[in-house]
Amino acid sequence: MFEKSDEQLITKALQGNKQAWLSLLKRYEKPIYNYGMRMTGKNEDALDLMQEVFI
Repeated sequence: MFEKSDEQLITKALQGNKQAWLSLLKRYEKPIYNYGMRMTGKNEDALDLMQEVFI
């Protein structure tokens, strides 16, 4: 099974495809959270930053 590209997932997510959105979220939540932790050093702040990125 082939993974869809980010561009394909974004296009589908913008068309209202919930599964595509969840795939993007799953793909990027860990790296974004880890980046937030490196920037802030605080779990709560990293989670807030992650939320802002996905909004």
